[in-house]
Amino acid sequence: MTALSSAIIGHERILDFLRVVAAPDAQGAYPRLRHAYLFTGAEALGKSTLAQRLAMALFCRRAQGDPCRECPACQSFRRGQHPDFLRVDPTDSQGRPLRRRGLLRAEQAEAIIHHTLLRPFQSPFRVILIRELHQAHPVFLNKLLKTFEEPPAAVVLLATAVNAARLLPTLVSRCQVLPLRPLSTDLIHRALTQVFSLEEARAQLLARLAHGRIGWALSHAEDDRLEAARAQARSLASHLAFGSTLTRLSAGQELARRHSGDSRAVQTQVEFWSFWWRDVWLWQHGQESACVNIDCLQDIQAAAQRTEAGAVTAFLARLEKAQAYLRQNGNVRLALTNAMLHMPAAAPAPSTKGQATS
Repeated sequence: MTALSSAIIGHERILDFLRVVAAPDAQGAYPRLRHAYLFTGAEALGKSTLAQRLAMALFCRRAQGDPCRECPACQSFRRGQHPDFLRVDPTDSQGRPLRRRGLLRAEQAEAIIHHTLLRPFQSPFRVILIRELHQAHPVFLNKLLKTFEEPPAAVVLLATAVNAARLLPTLVSRCQVLPLRPLSTDLIHRALTQVFSLEEARAQLLARLAHGRIGWALSHAEDDRLEAARAQARSLASHLAFGSTLTRLSAGQELARRHSGDSRAVQTQVEFWSFWWRDVWLWQHGQESACVNIDCLQDIQAAAQRTEAGAVTAFLARLEKAQAYLRQNGNVRLALTNAMLHMPAAAPAPSTKGQATS
């Protein structure tokens, strides 16, 4: 974990709860601790960070509900070397971690089961964190059902997922579900400026773009490649907004060719269009202050003035359906072609011919 990504901003209610369950009583027992917890919420809200904080608190040798971060157990955990902790991420078919587009596979379930049968080496517990449980292969889930139902006494299972509704109800029922809520734009902005010392303009932009996802903002603050990718998406959105149907179809075909095996990248692009055109809609309805893409307001204003509000509303609904279609591994080329054909057509720019000049 990096200095930024390991920080916890917001989620006070969840933090207070975790302090209680991780605090031992006078006899050293943990009467409030359950055997399985499921952290749910949108991507990059801090689910994994909170789960790992609970794990470190349970390992801490000065255990009082909060990890001290200084004892040997805490230091070992922070280095990713604690022998009683196992983190499981989705992988590709070769077993390489691929968190966003991979699967949790049958062989990983077998490794988890094996881990639960071992005695804790240094602490009272063995803790297993399973990330992106909604990306599990059915065989993975079926193999672990019994483990979630009746894990060994010294085992604590932690899992993250975007939505409990996308998991087996029988598995969810064995967990205490901890739903995370998006953070306010003001809270993210304050954290970026006061905690992480980002310059004001950058912090304001990232806080608006994050849509309550503190992890998203921190990732973009750390990684210049993510900002470069967004700059490319921003340029494409403006280009398409004022382009011809032929220009749009050509761009859609190029995107489909470039990302034929990566629907996730196309989902990211469609999500960007959704927020860009939402800003257009906001501008058309007199809510300019709510726009999030504040670094391209000139193009958004121009699109708002040159497109019909009804067409923008209909397109936003179509983009929402396109995102759901792509999440179900729908045809990338079909989704992009459909989007290009129904993108609102901008009226020609007002002519300046014949205007007086000074």
